[in-house]
Amino acid sequence: RSLAEKLEHHEGSVVRCGVSMADETNFQIVDEDSVFNVNYAQFLEHKGLAKHGAKYHVVSIIGGQSSGKSTLLNRMFDTPFQVMDASKRQQTTKGIWCAPSKNSHILVMDVEGTDGREREDQKAFEGRSALFCLALTDVMMVNMWTHEIGRHQAANLPLLRTVFEVHLRLVGGKDGGIPKKRTKPLLLFILRDWDESTPADSLGETIMADLGKIWTDISKPEGEEGSSLSDFFELEVECLPHYRFQKQEWSDKVADVSARFVDAGHPKFVFKERGEKEVPADGFAEFATDLWDKIKKNEELDLPTQRKMLAMVRCDRRRKALVETLKENDEEWEKVGAEEFKAKVEQRIAEMVVEFDKYTAGYDEEVVAEGRE
Repeated sequence: RSLAEKLEHHEGSVVRCGVSMADETNFQIVDEDSVFNVNYAQFLEHKGLAKHGAKYHVVSIIGGQSSGKSTLLNRMFDTPFQVMDASKRQQTTKGIWCAPSKNSHILVMDVEGTDGREREDQKAFEGRSALFCLALTDVMMVNMWTHEIGRHQAANLPLLRTVFEVHLRLVGGKDGGIPKKRTKPLLLFILRDWDESTPADSLGETIMADLGKIWTDISKPEGEEGSSLSDFFELEVECLPHYRFQKQEWSDKVADVSARFVDAGHPKFVFKERGEKEVPADGFAEFATDLWDKIKKNEELDLPTQRKMLAMVRCDRRRKALVETLKENDEEWEKVGAEEFKAKVEQRIAEMVVEFDKYTAGYDEEVVAEGRE
C-alpha cells in the first residue's frame, strides 16, 4: 500500500484521540500501550514547528525510571513535562512525549524510563522507543547515575546494545551499504549526582570501555566488520553535581549544558555540524507515524526509501490540488480568447510551479523534480 493508505489504515497502530490543542503544552506521541496518536501533526502545527522547514532539530532522552529525565529536560529546554513526586517515587512518564523548546527550534522527546516495575512488556517497548527516537533525533541523551557506572544492567548498557544494532540497520538501508558521508548522531551521556570523588575523565573512560566491549560483540554488516563505534556515533560525557545537595552547582552546570543546544556561539555547540533535517518540519509527523507503524509491526526499516515515499505522497497531493484549481475556473477559461489562451495557460502553469516548489521545499530533490515535470 501507499504511504497515504498506511496513514489512514494503521490496523491498530494509531488512535484518534480527542485533544484540545489550545490547552496542550506537551504531547503524548505514543501511549503506554504502544498506540500512536494521530493528532501529532495538529499539535506540531499548533506549536508552529511546521513553518521552520528543515531548520529544526530533535533531541531525545533515555535512561532509568525515576532518574530525573523530565526534570533535566524542563530545566534545559523550558519544557513542561510532568515530573516525579519524590515522596511517592512512582512512574510519571509513560510512553513517548514531546514538547517544543521555548528558546529555539528544538523538538524535545521524553521517553518512558527503562527498568520500570510497572510494565510487563518493558523490554519490547524499550527497544521500539530507542529505535524510534534514534531514527528521528540529532542528539540522544543517555541519563545515568554516576554510582552505577560499571554495572552492566543498571547502566542501561543492554539497551545501548540495542541502540547500536538498530543504528547499523538504519544507516544501511535495503542495500546494506553504510553511507560514508552522513551526520553521525551524538550520544550524550549525562552522569547524575557526580561527587567528584572519581575524576570525570576516568568515568568517561569507563563508559567508553564498556561501550567498546558492546560494539565488539555485536554483528556488523558485510564490509564493516572492522569499523569502530566512532565511525557511526559521536560520544560525549557531561557530569552533573548532586541534584539535592548541590542545588546551585547543579543549576549552573545544567545551564552550561543547555547553552550547548541553544547558543550557536558556544564552543561545544552540539548542532554545529548538524545542518538541515532531511524531512521538513511540516512532514515530520507523517514520517514519524509511518516509522512507528513499521517498528511496531517489526518490519525492516529503510529510512532513505521512506523519505522518498513521503516526498512522493506530498508531491502527488499538491499536484492534484493544483490541477483541481484549474477545473474550478472552467467558466473563466471559456471567456479567454484564442489569442490570449496560450499566454494565460503559460502564466498559470508558471504560478502553479512556484506554488508546487514552495509546498515541496526541503523534500527529496529527485522526487520533487519528477513531480514538477
